[in-house]
Amino acid sequence: MRVGFAEAAAGFKAWMEKLNKEIAHLEGSLEDQFKTLKEKRAEKSAAGTEKFEAAKAAHEKLAEAGITDNKHTALTLPQLKLEWEGKSKKQMTNYFSKHI
Repeated sequence: MRVGFAEAAAGFKAWMEKLNKEIAHLEGSLEDQFKTLKEKRAEKSAAGTEKFEAAKAAHEKLAEAGITDNKHTALTLPQLKLEWEGKSKKQMTNYFSKHI
């Protein structure tokens, strides 16, 4: 179970980092950048939800088993949730603030 959560968490974290890098390096006209950003937001909604839910389900299995430590990862569900709900929105807002 610990390895399952570690793998799901790492997969989610890697996916979020990739998405954030792509957003940070948008190029082209503002219209093109806005279109790409809307596409990335849709991608975040679809693929990200699936990846986050997989990590959440793995975490719930650990919690049900009374497991509170995991030597296979330093990531926690609260960290992933913060990444999912906060950082990506903040980065999108910062991106627009800098470029518009």
